[in-house]
Amino acid sequence: MQISSVTHIRNYRLAIEFDDDSTKTIDLEKYIRNSDSPVIEEYLDIDLFCEVYLNELGSLCWGDNEMVITNESILSGEFDVI
Repeated sequence: MQISSVTHIRNYRLAIEFDDDSTKTIDLEKYIRNSDSPVIEEYLDIDLFCEVYLNELGSLCWGDNEMVITNESILSGEFDVI
């Protein structure tokens, strides 16, 4: 199952649509706040966080592949699903 679209909802929540028409809403606030990486912590800036897009591999991406979240990690439950 691949991600077909991503939409910023509010704060650190994203609506993810998959190619089988299923959807998940994930909240990445804890992930970003608990990160030890200064690069990932930059995305606490909501304006930067809102610039999410799908990269060439179909993963959620920010910046120049600075923060990448794969569909596998979403489906395996690594992030808070709402």
